[in-house]
Amino acid sequence: MKNKILSFVLALCLIIPCALVFTACKDKDKKATIDAWDGTVVTVSEAVNNVITIETAEELAGLAKSVNEGTTYAGITVKLTMDLDLKNKEWTPIGYGSSSVDDTLDTDSFAFKGTFDGQDHTIRNLKITTFVGGSITEGAATGVGLFGLVHGATIKNFEIERAEVRGNHYVGAAVGFARATVIDDIDVENVEITCTFRGGNEEGDKAGAVIGYIGNTKASNSSVTNCEAEDSTVSAARDAGQVIGCQSTDDNGTGTVTTQSNNEADNVIVTDNNSNNDNINDNIRNEVVGRVRG
Repeated sequence: MKNKILSFVLALCLIIPCALVFTACKDKDKKATIDAWDGTVVTVSEAVNNVITIETAEELAGLAKSVNEGTTYAGITVKLTMDLDLKNKEWTPIGYGSSSVDDTLDTDSFAFKGTFDGQDHTIRNLKITTFVGGSITEGAATGVGLFGLVHGATIKNFEIERAEVRGNHYVGAAVGFARATVIDDIDVENVEITCTFRGGNEEGDKAGAVIGYIGNTKASNSSVTNCEAEDSTVSAARDAGQVIGCQSTDDNGTGTVTTQSNNEADNVIVTDNNSNNDNINDNIRNEVVGRVRG
């Protein structure tokens, strides 16, 4: 009997260290699934069967560079395969500027027109505080977010955790400006959105924790579904909401529409940062959508 007990104890002593090593390996593998950005940019790989995989933050920065040099990725699906930590290094939006209901991009604007599928991964520590780009006024930060400008695109399935995003027109953590686009299942948490009025005709407006502005074209609808913002702040001078700053439901009576459904906000505070100017401080709402236009 003593021999059996001794054998059992010895076996247990062998099993426990192995189990601890196995657990440690699992934890190490889990940590390895987060790629931290060092600020560098690498070229995005070529599409295979119309699919591009993004495995590092450097590649995501490469996507931004490519789009901002004129590649639209229309017809291409970009899939994120890893959680990313952008380490609060200054991020350049993927596309920037704005577009029209006639399906054309405005001057000095660059758009992502493909599908971006985050595959339920998380992007942490996004920071955009010094970006200058867009077409409204000289020096305008127009179309600001992880994606600055998307047109005819699909953006879906990811989370942004901790972000500081600043601009003066069309500002959101995930997307600054969207048109003819499907946006689905994007969550943001602990984001700080600031949209500043500097005195121009179209400044300080259209800001949301997830999306700054979304509208349709004469040919195509847009939609925002299943998006959530929590524990965040939005500060702007006009057209600001908890999830979406401004939603155009039917631009110029074209018949196509923009819809939103199943979008939620929890502890998202929207404030007016230019309350002394009565001419612009409209539609500052602690509601899912700041302004519905159309």
